[in-house]
Amino acid sequence: MRRILIFILISFLLSPVWARDYQSLYRGMVSDREFKAKDKTILLFWSMRCPYCRKSIRALKNKCGELKNEGYYLYLINGGESREKIKPFIQREGITCPVLLDYEGDLGYIYQVLGIPTFVFLYKGEEIDRTNYLNEDVLKIVYGKR
Repeated sequence: MRRILIFILISFLLSPVWARDYQSLYRGMVSDREFKAKDKTILLFWSMRCPYCRKSIRALKNKCGELKNEGYYLYLINGGESREKIKPFIQREGITCPVLLDYEGDLGYIYQVLGIPTFVFLYKGEEIDRTNYLNEDVLKIVYGKR
């Protein structure tokens, strides 16, 4: 009985059940509850050092509003780079999606991101799929049954 209680206590302490706040490029702090509360959320993990990431972001240039109108919420999660480094790129590309600054790599760790770019697809807060690219066919396949 004692071992079970210790296991439950340790599991609770190590699980990410509490809300975490992340610095946003423009809006101050954003809670992970914000994107977990939405039905269809897409998290793009990326870095300025990655040419494929920059290419993916450029491809999304005019898609943020379009995706939102279709019920998808896209968040760009930058891993470990400073606001001063990424802000000029985001402004130059005209990106309107929320950009979160994951300085410590917490979100990357929680979602077990091993390579970038990585698109993580959430449905009502639960991960349902992931891929390294995004297009309309991927959205139909991933969210088609929901």
